[in-house]
Amino acid sequence: MARALFGARTVAWPAVGSLRLDPAPLADTPPRPELRRLRVRLGGICGSDLAALRGRSPTVLWPVTSFPSVPGHEILADDPQAPAGARRVVVDPFISCRVRGIEPCPECARGQTALCRRTAGAGGGIDRGLMLGFCRSLPGAWSEAIWAHPAQLHVVPDDLPDAAAVLTEPLSVAVHALLQVPWTGAERVLVVGGGTIGLCTVAGMQLLGLPAPLVATRHRQQAAAVASLGGHPVIGDPGRWPRMGGAVVAQGWLGRPLWLGGFDVVIDAVGASATLAQAAQAVRAGGTLVRVGDVGTVPHGRDAGAWIPDVRLLQPFGYGLERLADGTSAHTFDWVLGRMAAVAGPLGALVTHTYPLGAYRQALAAAAGHGRARSIKVAFRPTA
Repeated sequence: MARALFGARTVAWPAVGSLRLDPAPLADTPPRPELRRLRVRLGGICGSDLAALRGRSPTVLWPVTSFPSVPGHEILADDPQAPAGARRVVVDPFISCRVRGIEPCPECARGQTALCRRTAGAGGGIDRGLMLGFCRSLPGAWSEAIWAHPAQLHVVPDDLPDAAAVLTEPLSVAVHALLQVPWTGAERVLVVGGGTIGLCTVAGMQLLGLPAPLVATRHRQQAAAVASLGGHPVIGDPGRWPRMGGAVVAQGWLGRPLWLGGFDVVIDAVGASATLAQAAQAVRAGGTLVRVGDVGTVPHGRDAGAWIPDVRLLQPFGYGLERLADGTSAHTFDWVLGRMAAVAGPLGALVTHTYPLGAYRQALAAAAGHGRARSIKVAFRPTA
C-alpha cells in the first residue's frame, strides 16, 4: 500500500512530504468490529491528495488529520460480505460518529456527516481524521484493501462502468454544491476550471436539468471533455470572462476597471485565491458566487478590485443527506448513482490514466502534469 509519511515529529510537517510503497498487508483485525474489509478496484488521485504531498494543505486542517496515512478518498471497491449483485460499492470517506461507534453529534444526527464535529478526537479507537486517506487508523484507496463501515457503502448499479463509478465522490461534491444554489432566473452560468471538479460540475448540471454553462479551461483535452458533457468550453484570458457574461466595463481611477453586470452564477471549481478573485469579477451584482471542491477555508490575499454588491457567496462542502425539491431525502451518492448512467460514457472517459500501485511515481506525475500528460483523472488500480 502507498503510505504518506509527513514527518509529523518535525517542525517541517507537512511542508516536507514523502511517499513510499509499503508491502505490509492490512491488519488482520479492524479498529472496530463493525468495519468490513473491502478490496479496492479503483482509487482516484484528487487535487487535495497532491496538495498534501506538496505541503500545500491548509494548516487549519491539521487538527483533523493523523499521519502516517494511506491516501485516497475516491474509492470503488468490492465488498465480499455483501450478497451477490451488491458487492461493487463506492465508499463515502467521511469518518462520522457512526463509523467511530459513538453517540452522534448534531451534524451526524442530521445526516451531514461531512460536518462531523468529532473528527479532531480519537473516538471509538479510531485516530483523529476527517476522512479516509487522512487518518492513521483507516487507510485510503491507494491500497489493495481498506476498512469501511457498512454505513459508508453505496451499491453501484450493474450497468455502470468502473471508470464512471469511481467518479461518484467528486460528482457528489459538485451535485451537493449545485443543490445549494438559488437557480430561479439564472440563465448565464460560468464554471471556472476544467479539472475533475469543474467537469463533474458540468455533468451535475446536466443531471439536474440546469442551463449549459460556459467553462473556462486551460487544456485542450479539458475543453473536449466539457463539450462531451454538454458545456461550452472557453480557453483564454480571464479578463474576457465578465464581457462574456454581458458585463460592461467602466474605467476608474488609476486605470482599474469596474465591471457592471456579468453572469448570474459563477462557480469557482479550482479553489485558489486567484481564481476566486477572477470569478468575483465575472459575477453580476445580485448574482451567486460558488466555491466548489474547496476544503471550506477562506482565502487570504489582496483586494481583487471586484465590486460584487448583494452577491451570495456559497461555500458548500462534501455531501450527505440531501433534502430534495420533491420533499424526499437521499444521500448524495445514492442520488448520483441512480442517475449517472445518463452521462456514464463521457464521465468514464475522464479517467484517462490508471496505474498499479508500484507505478505511483508515474501516476502522480501524470496527475500533476495535465498539460504534459494530457491527463484529466488519474487513478490507481491496486489489484491489477
